[in-house]
Amino acid sequence: MDADVKEARRHIASLGRTKAWRAVLQTFLDFPGADGRLNNAAAAACTRGLAWSSALELLQAIPRAALRGNQVTFNTAATAFEKGSQWQKAVSLLHAAGADVVTFSAACSALARGAPDGWQLPLELLRSFQQRSLEFDVVFCASVLSACEKGPRWEIGIELLDWMRSSLDLPLNLFCFGAAISACRKGSNWQGAWALLEDIWSSALQPDLVAFNATISSCEKAQRWEFAIELLEMMSLQQVPPDVVSFNATASACEKRAQWSWALWVFSQLKRTIPVEKQKGALLNISNACVSACAKALRWQEALLLGQQIDRPDKVTYNGLLCACRASGGSRWPMLLQLVIEMSRHLVMPGVDA
Repeated sequence: MDADVKEARRHIASLGRTKAWRAVLQTFLDFPGADGRLNNAAAAACTRGLAWSSALELLQAIPRAALRGNQVTFNTAATAFEKGSQWQKAVSLLHAAGADVVTFSAACSALARGAPDGWQLPLELLRSFQQRSLEFDVVFCASVLSACEKGPRWEIGIELLDWMRSSLDLPLNLFCFGAAISACRKGSNWQGAWALLEDIWSSALQPDLVAFNATISSCEKAQRWEFAIELLEMMSLQQVPPDVVSFNATASACEKRAQWSWALWVFSQLKRTIPVEKQKGALLNISNACVSACAKALRWQEALLLGQQIDRPDKVTYNGLLCACRASGGSRWPMLLQLVIEMSRHLVMPGVDA
């Protein structure tokens, strides 16, 4: 029987790696005998497949069937609560004596997923973690930083990262730096985001797409278009292909400062870099940014020419085109009238700026 159980556990683990949780449940139900370890394996596989409620049912069956649970059972339950955004239940497990670094990491991740205004809770978990003299690991550090970053007190995440780097003999990973950069983005702290990006290189790590995009978004919020452009070019040099988010944030930074020629350059780079099938959702946003940048810079000819190429203009498009017509000094009043008629036909109301 032990050999059969081991084989069943291996098969369930294999299915779990492919997130085939329905097949996991069927395998578990078809097995003639079970033990706590098999329940744990099936629950862990269901958790990977985001079937967290099924995972909890399997774990709850362990005491009912007089099977022996263990630390794996405990932490699998914490992870299932985290995947299901059940942060209250995940945190409640921390009161048990068996809570370890995995339990705390899952609870912090659950806070990041769903706790409202929850920046204080991660700090409380951090204090409780220290009081139990548990050993820090990089997963727990990243979970705490991510939970703090999601709250309104974004600067707490930066302070925590500084403390972790100075007080813990632990090499922090990209997730830690990424959470701190995202915190800077929330506060429009582009200098802090840029410094953290440089710290990633200093730590012998390679910034990933998330780190670059968060830094570009920080520059966009602070209206530092020139640094957003520099980061976009840097991504190609670092062999980190920019995505739709990268281009949209950079174009938005250019639009805020009326840098129409750079906005058009970003547009051209998106069309050259991103596959056509992935451009559809991004083209309208970036086109609108270009139209608005041209209108702000009084380049009404370029704005109107670009507007004519947009397949399905929306309210933002029309408002940018109306502003461009106004910037023409009245010479394009027939087109302005035509735009108003089109907006009325499509039930689009002009904005205040227009």
